This record gives sequence, C-alpha cells and structure tokens, in this order.
Amino acid sequence: MIANATHMRRESDEIPEAAARLLDGSASVLAEAGRGLRERD
Repeated sequence: MIANATHMRRESDEIPEAAARLLDGSASVLAEAGRGLRERD
C-alpha cells in the first residue's frame, strides 16, 4: 500500500509540469479554439 501512495505522490507532484507541457504543446490548437469561441459569442 505504501508503494501505491508513493507512486500517487510522484504523480501528484508531476501535475504542474505535465500541465505546462500540455499547454506549451497545444498553444496553436488552444488559440484556434479561443478564436472559435469568440466568434460564436
């Protein structure tokens, strides 16, 4: 059980970096989605 908790802790600690990688790698797609939403508004 402790091994699972330790693994979960490492995953939790990685969230900020993982989110940054996702946003950095998706900038053009997110910008396009934002434009589409603004056009619909």
